Amino acid sequence: MSVRGRSALLLAALLLLPGCFAPVPPSFRWEVYDEVVYRELSGAGEDPAELARILGEEMERAAGLGVVLPPGVRAHLGHLLLRTGDAAGARLLFLEEKAAYPESAAFMDRVVAGLGP
Repeated sequence: MSVRGRSALLLAALLLLPGCFAPVPPSFRWEVYDEVVYRELSGAGEDPAELARILGEEMERAAGLGVVLPPGVRAHLGHLLLRTGDAAGARLLFLEEKAAYPESAAFMDRVVAGLGP
């Protein structure tokens, strides 16, 4: 086969091959999570209550769509609530994180124990 024929065959294969793969939906819904983390850690003095509101709304949207929240989202929202003084809400979210991701149990237990009675 000539070089031109091989090139044409390779080009045809490269153009047709992507059609053989079905798109894979993402495992988790991240959406605004990275933005919230960036805004909190950027040192711009973001209000934790506003960041908690944004993250809480995203969690509600994810629940409405029936998609899985990624690890750490509940815990991060709990952290934000704790910064606003809502220890009870934070405790609840830490326990939800523990239930959703059992591998976080040891850490979440220490965090909850640190909240006191």
